[in-house]
Amino acid sequence: MSINSRRLDISAGIIVKRDGTTIRVEPTSITIPDSPVKIVTDEMFDLIPPSHQSVNWGCAPAGTKVCGLLQPNSLVKDSLRVKSQSGVRGTPLPPAAYTVGSEWPLVNSTSNIPHQKVFLDYDVPQRRICTVAINDAGGSKLFIGPLSLGAPSPPDIPRLYTPIVNIEASTFDSQLHDSNLMPIYTSDSNHPKVDSNTVAKTRSKLLMGKTVTIVFVGDSVTGGAAASNSAKAFPAMFTDQLRKQYPNAAIETVMVAQGGTHSDSQFARFQKRFTTDYPDLVIVEFINDVALDGKTVRDRYSRFIRMLQSHGTECIICLPHLCSPSLYGFKPDDWQSVANKEYYVVVTELCQEMKVGLANVFERSKNIKSEGLTPALLLADRQMHPNDRGHQLYAEELFRFFH
Repeated sequence: MSINSRRLDISAGIIVKRDGTTIRVEPTSITIPDSPVKIVTDEMFDLIPPSHQSVNWGCAPAGTKVCGLLQPNSLVKDSLRVKSQSGVRGTPLPPAAYTVGSEWPLVNSTSNIPHQKVFLDYDVPQRRICTVAINDAGGSKLFIGPLSLGAPSPPDIPRLYTPIVNIEASTFDSQLHDSNLMPIYTSDSNHPKVDSNTVAKTRSKLLMGKTVTIVFVGDSVTGGAAASNSAKAFPAMFTDQLRKQYPNAAIETVMVAQGGTHSDSQFARFQKRFTTDYPDLVIVEFINDVALDGKTVRDRYSRFIRMLQSHGTECIICLPHLCSPSLYGFKPDDWQSVANKEYYVVVTELCQEMKVGLANVFERSKNIKSEGLTPALLLADRQMHPNDRGHQLYAEELFRFFH
């Protein structure tokens, strides 16, 4: 397999499917489509000089942010047009009236006027992932993923196809190279092991068609931050899979989650909310806790788990995905330092000691190269919040306790 400009050449060969059967691949060539810019027009904007800003960073157009976070290189060069009025008749301001950052899309006024109401036209570069998949007859088909300013999610692949390679391309990629190719060679045996005995009572009630209450306790990830819609957030995807697997059971869910929080505040919220009629299962996720020291994590989580177990409530803790190394002050490509954070070791040990379920999204994200991606391509905002594929990892690892 090789790529020349935007043409992907696939040679004849044999691939092995997850079930062990083989497919004889037919040779072919596939053209990879461009990733067009997103055109923004007439965005209302407050043009402010640096002297009137609380932080001397400048303001950024709304379309250059993901989850409220600035994205580098998110303005197409020379595309910005600042106008005094909206519409095609709006008079452009002279270039000397404002400055634009070269890497970060920060727009500052050069005048002393505190606030100028202006309108912006600009282009935003986009990225997407395309996937080549093979059917059982050996034919190849290209599936095109959604466009995104941040990390794009790969497209959904029908069950009758076996994906073999992802191709990442951005607006700036006029030509593609082998570095754009990400082969897929995963199998179910690569996935972390789960101990379904840790949720035996919940499984039994589901099988008997009884009512089961599940409480999700977490931060912004549990709340669905950066998912393209609420149905793509991992609690919704996991619950939907459970209802399909156990159609006779009545599955009720409760959310105890708030963005920007840690486990201490949400564990306390849970205990205030549930003084009687404890749920059958609690699912915990705190990406914000990864920065905590090991002793704090062990003390806090062990107390919460003991409280749940004293009331007969089962628990699964999600070991979170890898966040951007720069979030913790590491070099941008130092993912190993993130993987070495105390949190991951302590929570893993605690789940083993206290016989609590561990949904190991951490291992999935750390080894995501085998699935044709990188840890960075799971982060919608390139920092910490998972995109749709990232949320899907959580749902998949949780569902493995019940499938």
